[in-house]
Amino acid sequence: MASHVEPMSRNFKGDSAMNAHNGRVKGAADCVICTRESAAAESPEILQIIEGLSYHPEIPTVRILLLFIVKNRGASVARFRIVHRGGVTATLEPFSFQPTEERRQLINKLYANRITASGDDSAAAHFFQRVNCLWIDHEPINVSLNGPGECFRTQKEPITLVPDSPQCDEPPAFTSYMIPPAELEGIAPGECTAFIVTLELTRESYARLVDHTFSVDSYARLMRDIETCDITKAGKETRDFYDTHIRSRDMVIAPMTYDIVIFQDLGERVDVRSGSINITPVRSEDRALADRVLWFFGHPDEFYLVLSYSSRMPAKKMQVLQAVV
Repeated sequence: MASHVEPMSRNFKGDSAMNAHNGRVKGAADCVICTRESAAAESPEILQIIEGLSYHPEIPTVRILLLFIVKNRGASVARFRIVHRGGVTATLEPFSFQPTEERRQLINKLYANRITASGDDSAAAHFFQRVNCLWIDHEPINVSLNGPGECFRTQKEPITLVPDSPQCDEPPAFTSYMIPPAELEGIAPGECTAFIVTLELTRESYARLVDHTFSVDSYARLMRDIETCDITKAGKETRDFYDTHIRSRDMVIAPMTYDIVIFQDLGERVDVRSGSINITPVRSEDRALADRVLWFFGHPDEFYLVLSYSSRMPAKKMQVLQAVV
């Protein structure tokens, strides 16, 4: 699917515009932090994360789809953690070229020129890596569709993930999941794979993190939010887990590229607000598709996307939100 990078619009005014939001707004659906399994473990490369978001204040929740392209260049099996602010539920699912779910169909259309079928092999694909906002590498990377550790080689059913982080606080300061789970095989040396993780923000975390105006933040900003706003209120078990598995910058795996897709007609529509920085809007040349999504290329470690609901939520929706505060 062809696309072009949008010029920086009046909605993207840089750091000075952040003063209008008192420096920060509430952070919802922040991007995930990826960390190593342990300080001594192999660390896979995160070649690409594509994050698809839809907002549902009437439930209330944020639905998150994360498409990962991961390669293990090490000499032993590898795993990694994904960490999201607040409480989220999660499933691990295979990537498919014939998805039935609408948000996956939209992702496949947007990335049709960058994730392509590999001949007659239904379990493989070619991935064309984005080097920067203007250039795509024309040498494809061979990618397995069997999932991390080939967990989907013989079965394609979603795997419900269980948090490995403490869940003693309500709502939790953050939620952590091991990819692949410890009971499954790790990512083998030389393995490059594509797979999907779906997350849903819990009602309690939605009430704490989302307002009419909110943000999507890079992993570095997310870490600062957790350390500034959340960890100080958490119990000792949660603080100890964060210090051991997440806080050290040696533990963090910086993704090479991070894209954001917002599904405008699969939830409440949102607008981009002034104050967004280090993130570039992109527009599909398919007009029908461009009207259905907002699409962005983010600077992997430092971007800040400020959003607000397009219209004031009806009273019924506001009553639902107030009920869970």
